[in-house]
Amino acid sequence: MDAPAYEPTGLFGLLPWLLYSLPFLLLAWGQWRQGRRTKHQSTKVEQIQETVSTVRDNVQNGHPTLMRADIDQLIGGIKEIRDEQKRQGRRLDRIAEDLSTERQERIAGDKKYER
Repeated sequence: MDAPAYEPTGLFGLLPWLLYSLPFLLLAWGQWRQGRRTKHQSTKVEQIQETVSTVRDNVQNGHPTLMRADIDQLIGGIKEIRDEQKRQGRRLDRIAEDLSTERQERIAGDKKYER
């Protein structure tokens, strides 16, 4: 003897079937959302990869060394130029001082011969 099959007679009779199928519906809905999120994330990852590639190309600028190393080398060169300019400035100050002393001596000598 087989047991009689459950046949709901109204909407209230469908409630056990809905409660029974709810976990499976939630699982399917979660999988669908996760699939959409994965597609969205993969497009974002591709955009980020393109941006990083563009930045890398701009930073390296086709050179074998990175931009930071080039900037450090330029900073060192600028410091050397400044030091050399300071040395040349001191030399020019000494030359100007020597010329001033020589002029004063000439003026003193000319005044001495004029008398």
